[in-house]
Amino acid sequence: MRTSSTIILIILLLSGLSALVFYVNSNRLETGTSVGNLAEDIEFTTINGTSFRLGDQRGKIVLVDFVTTSCPVCAEEFKVLQQVETEGKVTLVSINLDGSNTNDLTTFSRNNILTWAFGNSEKAGVDYRVDAVPTLIIIDGNGVIRYRGYYTSLGDLDQIINKYSQ
Repeated sequence: MRTSSTIILIILLLSGLSALVFYVNSNRLETGTSVGNLAEDIEFTTINGTSFRLGDQRGKIVLVDFVTTSCPVCAEEFKVLQQVETEGKVTLVSINLDGSNTNDLTTFSRNNILTWAFGNSEKAGVDYRVDAVPTLIIIDGNGVIRYRGYYTSLGDLDQIINKYSQ
């Protein structure tokens, strides 16, 4: 009788362990570039010479803005992003995709009053399958992409950011 009780206990323990392993593995997020994915890492050097790595921003809401220096809509969107930055709820980064040299980017940044991380990364544009600019990606503190879109109004950005900053 003692042997059968031991066997039943072992079977129950193994069943519970199997269920736990299944649960943990079924709730893992896929890494990618779409809403609901764990964000692909981005790494580039800013115009100030510092390194920016998206993976280092865990715990923060990050707004990634893909732009080109020749995009008039991007320049208009910077005005919205300046207001978002003053609210202090997000880490803001703009990534130029047209391969401009650092001097041109510095002038562009100064002319558009960009006070956040800004630099070139054509690779990030390819990795994130950017097909139009500006493309905005909002990533929550857990590294999950919560929004992907194009030019977005201040009201809409505030609403999205507030939803994930709580």
